[in-house]
Amino acid sequence: MKKSIILISIILIIKLSIAQISVLSNASFISTKHSNLFETGIGGNIAIGLLLKERVNIEVGINNFWLNSAVDNYTLSNLSLNSKYIFLNNEIRPYLAMGIAYYRTKFDQPIGEPYKDYYFGVKPSVGLLIDTKLIENLFVNIAYSYNYAINISKDSFNEFDIGVFYYFE
Repeated sequence: MKKSIILISIILIIKLSIAQISVLSNASFISTKHSNLFETGIGGNIAIGLLLKERVNIEVGINNFWLNSAVDNYTLSNLSLNSKYIFLNNEIRPYLAMGIAYYRTKFDQPIGEPYKDYYFGVKPSVGLLIDTKLIENLFVNIAYSYNYAINISKDSFNEFDIGVFYYFE
């Protein structure tokens, strides 16, 4: 019942606002350094957002990465809230973004339960939206993000994304 009320409320807010719904899906490559060990990985993300006046996009996203590491089954995931400002309304649209994220690191240990760590972080980004000219409002998204964790070890990683961005009118 609560889920239905929340869903109806979100739909009503969207219909009454001047916002457009946007969706984003990317394939990602990451590089990170943990305890002097350089690691790389692949992953992806998906986000849904509200595009306000074709300039500001507020989105909620989920990312999941699999790291090539000395430890088994090393994954890094996050749930993020991002605000993106799109500078131009042309065929190529550069943007800057800032986000906050809740991260989870998980990997198998030789003995016992898998290791899990949870922490918050920030995620500044820069990117380009390039009009595909195939379908109206469909863009190729190319982005770079620097993820900085606010935890004891102050972990960070570089994220390179390529994917698609679409907004519904």
